[in-house]
Amino acid sequence: MALKVDQVFNDLNLVTDEMPGARSVALGVFVGVGSRDEDAKSSGASHLLEHLVFKGTAELTAKQIAISMDLMGGESNGFTSRESTYFYVRVLPEDLAEAAAILFGMLSVPALRESDLASERQVVLDEIAMNMDNPHDVCAQRCQEALFYGHPLGNEVSGTVESVEAIDAEMLRDWFESYYRRSNIVVAAAGALNNEQLMSLVERWFGSREGGRSPQRVPPLSNQVPLVVTRRDTEQASMEITFRGFSRHDKDRWSAEVLDQIVGGSMSSRLFQEIREKRGLAYSVWSDATRYDDTGSFSISAGCAPGNLMEVLSLSGGILADVAAKGVTGEEIDLAKKHLRSGLLLSQEHSVSRMAGIGSSLLHYGRVIEIDEILSNVDAVTVDDVTRVASTLSSSPMTLSVVGPFDEDAFADWSGGDLYEALSRALPTT
Repeated sequence: MALKVDQVFNDLNLVTDEMPGARSVALGVFVGVGSRDEDAKSSGASHLLEHLVFKGTAELTAKQIAISMDLMGGESNGFTSRESTYFYVRVLPEDLAEAAAILFGMLSVPALRESDLASERQVVLDEIAMNMDNPHDVCAQRCQEALFYGHPLGNEVSGTVESVEAIDAEMLRDWFESYYRRSNIVVAAAGALNNEQLMSLVERWFGSREGGRSPQRVPPLSNQVPLVVTRRDTEQASMEITFRGFSRHDKDRWSAEVLDQIVGGSMSSRLFQEIREKRGLAYSVWSDATRYDDTGSFSISAGCAPGNLMEVLSLSGGILADVAAKGVTGEEIDLAKKHLRSGLLLSQEHSVSRMAGIGSSLLHYGRVIEIDEILSNVDAVTVDDVTRVASTLSSSPMTLSVVGPFDEDAFADWSGGDLYEALSRALPTT
């Protein structure tokens, strides 16, 4: 791997990874701002701005950009998360200069027209409505809001209908001028690339974007709502049990990744085997470990028939509790590590995955954590480490979110205390 990190203008980080034999090049721009950096008034601003920059520059319309990308046979997209906003293109090497001019132009001199805002706002409102029609999305968002109650990490990335309708072009221009500047940006590329050419393109397009600032983030307090029930007369119930987890800087994050694989991260996981394969109680059931700058979460989710919900809840929580009480086997550890290792190495064959990995790493850690270091950290996880992390989670306050044909009093005994206590008090044993 020909990995190279440069500083352009002494304040913009550029990381490139030349892939011998690659037939494509992926180019991305990572901006260190997301939905957790918004207040109630600006909720959804990062996501709406991500949409709006695709509407073009003073010289290019959205249609011209779309036609140019189609002529190149390339792909382009943007994503907003709670802590960053990310844009990328993937093209043939001979089209890199043209693709970079489009991508960098959108992110250095976007038009941000009032007329474009009106139409794109409606697109985002339709996206919010679509998500609200998806019971699992509602379940997950209500759980996030309850887990980080009163903190921006609990807000929906897209914002609310009310906040998005209130965002005007002036607010978005201010957002862009504050955060879309060199000191808060990482440019990353992977594939069949030319470093000198790319450096020249970055200098050309971001030369005037000096300065900028990173958001001032405040860690969430311990505020947490133990139960949120959203009544809907659906044919399937959605549930999520979530705990506060480990940040991306916590030494236990690697152990949490291995625990996630064992509990619900694959088809051989305990959740999948016990709930779907053995008992046929749910079509989808999984776990997830999410990391932020200063905190994290560990969740168990499922969709099932309403009549099976209590049993699925009991089994799901019981599996994590069982890991905490009895530990895991060496065979499970080895299987989880092998699965993680394979997934990481296979992702290195795709230019977009490789670019996204080095770009997000440099943005969030200030350095590129290379694959060998990640694999070494995963390999160092022991049975005792996984047991300890599971014990920490299962003895922490938890949040339960349910969407389905239920009223809140169906879960009246749920208090979000110790997992063993809550399961024995509120849920039936099987």
